[in-house]
Amino acid sequence: MSNPKATITIHTTVGDPEVIYGAEYNHNPGERTFSQGVNDPGTLITRHGWLAVKTTAFPGWNAAYSVDVSDEQTGEDLTFEITRSFSYPVEKEEWLWFPVKSPH
Repeated sequence: MSNPKATITIHTTVGDPEVIYGAEYNHNPGERTFSQGVNDPGTLITRHGWLAVKTTAFPGWNAAYSVDVSDEQTGEDLTFEITRSFSYPVEKEEWLWFPVKSPH
């Protein structure tokens, strides 16, 4: 199965946004766990997920703070906030991987 394609806009702290047209992407949402304490009715905890974009690294890519995805097939527009609490953006082969919160 192939990955969906989209216009991807990566916002960084070091320059103008990087716009990539027709890029493959893959979103893996974070897992959810239920935590309950003695005096706690319960809390749903959502871990960060990952957003992968098939593109070459560009200057400042690892200083990104958000990514906009405009899916070419569905027309859906999503914005992902990049988190750095426990993981950092990584480059693996021809993909850039960003730890992200659920889209909004």
